[in-house]
Amino acid sequence: YSHTYTSGPQKLHGCMIMWKSEKFEKLSEQTIFYDEVDMNLILNGNAPEAEEALKRKATTRVTKNIGLILALSRKDDASKGCIVATTHAFWHPM
Repeated sequence: YSHTYTSGPQKLHGCMIMWKSEKFEKLSEQTIFYDEVDMNLILNGNAPEAEEALKRKATTRVTKNIGLILALSRKDDASKGCIVATTHAFWHPM
């Protein structure tokens, strides 16, 4: 097996995706840091002005939550593959 692991800033736990290395090859990976995502763009489909965008990042709290996305291709047929994603979301209520 092969794997890719990532974690949020200063966290000891995170996300891992594993695959059979004799069947798949990793083409690319992307870590998403949810605290840096512009929720206005996602929810409304429009990008605010730069100053306003800084106010709208993520939610009202810094969570250090992340997502991990991998693109894998099959070794027996490189024209076939899959996208695999997982997330690590944790919330500390007040």
